[in-house]
Amino acid sequence: MDIRPHLSADYVDLPDIDNNNTGTLTESEDQCLGMLGNLIAEYGFNHRFGVTLLHYHFAVDDSEIFLEEPSREMRMVTTRPIQKSSIDFTSVVPINIRFLARESLDGQDMVGLEYVSMVDFPGIEAVQESDAGFLKQFEQVLTTFSGHSRFGLGVIHDSLEIGEDEVLLEHCNGRSLHCNVALRSTVAQPNIIETFWTWKTLTDGIDGMKWCEKSCSRACFKSDSGSHSSGHASIHHNSNSW
Repeated sequence: MDIRPHLSADYVDLPDIDNNNTGTLTESEDQCLGMLGNLIAEYGFNHRFGVTLLHYHFAVDDSEIFLEEPSREMRMVTTRPIQKSSIDFTSVVPINIRFLARESLDGQDMVGLEYVSMVDFPGIEAVQESDAGFLKQFEQVLTTFSGHSRFGLGVIHDSLEIGEDEVLLEHCNGRSLHCNVALRSTVAQPNIIETFWTWKTLTDGIDGMKWCEKSCSRACFKSDSGSHSSGHASIHHNSNSW
């Protein structure tokens, strides 16, 4: 599957996370998100994929790539730009994928915005050639709602075994993003910007009816000043999509 590493130009039209309206979805965008979630559930990919809210934190150079690295001992994740020349691209996989509106020769143009090492995540189910049909339909939904610069495909991965009562709080330190696990009670919900959603399919045990339940699994926590430098959070709440 041809997913090229990001360039600086792939971020220029994405919203700044510190803009006041970045986390506000229009009615059309909310419908787009729901259809993407339904598509993931229909394919049975709930355990593999979610939907990301595309945004940027700081500028990146063409020579750099964003790499996420976990520390299980410290229960912390760090995402930072590193030189592409130092990466063995056969050992990393993209976990945040953007679909560009323009068409390439194969009808799709996908860009990896963030990567992880398969050494750190040996069991990760990355995008494969056999996912081509799903990816095509995913991009078609984005085209219908003009959502190419709002939503991307996220690959589910969790090396920290985050509990239901815990959150990932992220803070900026220069050009690095550090996520630490903390209790959910430390996060003020009005300051949350949801940035990664996953879905699960539930079945009514009485009549067999199925429905899709949405959960936010990653979000940005903005301070009262509007800056995200104080932290981000990973939260969970549910709403019915079907």
